[in-house]
Amino acid sequence: MDWEHACFGHAVTDLDWLLGDEWLPDWPEREERLITSRLDQMAPSLAAHGGADYFWLYGTLHGLMRLAMILALRGGGPWWDAEVCLEHDLRGVTAECAGRICRRAARWAARSNLCADFVPWIEDVAAVL
Repeated sequence: MDWEHACFGHAVTDLDWLLGDEWLPDWPEREERLITSRLDQMAPSLAAHGGADYFWLYGTLHGLMRLAMILALRGGGPWWDAEVCLEHDLRGVTAECAGRICRRAARWAARSNLCADFVPWIEDVAAVL
């Protein structure tokens, strides 16, 4: 968890930061249960921000930003060693982490009224990573 970013925006952004981390395992069923329960609790305060779509929009864009950082760190070089990344608390500049980000971003974009059109592009990016 990137604690330095916690509590600076709407609470739902903290959930996006937590679940959007490239190191978090991709467990769609668990993710769905957690998101649904939290979004239901936050629904009244989310109304001013566009409702639950705020989560899906912010989460999609956050994931794509993380992917851009991963690809920039990789540059034209090879993927990094996952164990070294974890040992030194580095970004997950690994094919597995990039794929995880893409799968999650595509799943979340599909739920967003504003990001649904990104899904084919995200899937195309994932296919070439």
